[in-house]
Amino acid sequence: MDYNRYTFQLKERIGLLLEIILVTTVVSFLFYESFPALILGFPIGFFWKKRKQKKLADERKMRLKLQFKDGILAVSNALQVGYSIENAFLEGEKDLRMTYPPDADIIKEFHHINSQVKNNRVLENLIMDFAVRTHIKDIKDFAQVFVIAKRKGGDLAGIIQNTVDIISEKIEVQQEIETILTAKQFEQRIMSVVPVMIMFYIRVTSPHFFDSLYHNLFGIGLMTLCLVLYGAAIYVGERIVTIEI
Repeated sequence: MDYNRYTFQLKERIGLLLEIILVTTVVSFLFYESFPALILGFPIGFFWKKRKQKKLADERKMRLKLQFKDGILAVSNALQVGYSIENAFLEGEKDLRMTYPPDADIIKEFHHINSQVKNNRVLENLIMDFAVRTHIKDIKDFAQVFVIAKRKGGDLAGIIQNTVDIISEKIEVQQEIETILTAKQFEQRIMSVVPVMIMFYIRVTSPHFFDSLYHNLFGIGLMTLCLVLYGAAIYVGERIVTIEI
């Protein structure tokens, strides 16, 4: 599984379709007052889908990062009581099953690793493959150090504990930043819909106010420019209130 790619479940697909219909309907009504614009506007759904996929993929990767911290902490505890690294991962999977539901990504990954080790696959290669698929820097850094330490006889327990400390610190900092930015993110979402709400209010209270901008080449061009600038403003606003650790 490539964690940069998100596959929608049926319920999510239905919700996404309804969102796309709503967005394209609002855009075609307010910016163009044209049914053909509704049809031509459906390509917006492609970008909306990509945006939604990235958001959900990022959320899944954040959950996986938290789960991975718990997983390697369990592995570290098993190493400290004398288990070999391969058996420590087996114990780690058992501990994870007591903490997370069976369909949690980290349980699937630990189970896959342990199953492949039983089939005589090399543990280091499996860890590296997992790290590459996650696209998470902390996990990739851990995998690289783990491979070197495993092959050269380094202090695996110490390396794992150090990784746990680093990830825990980053998560704590990120949660503090998210707490600080929560209000700003809410403001950004409100400001993003204000222009549409203003246009809707004007259309309701003064139905002919925008007539000169509809059904003519100049008006279509101007409204398209406004729509592009509006989309760019939303994108920039989201980037401003998003900080990655």
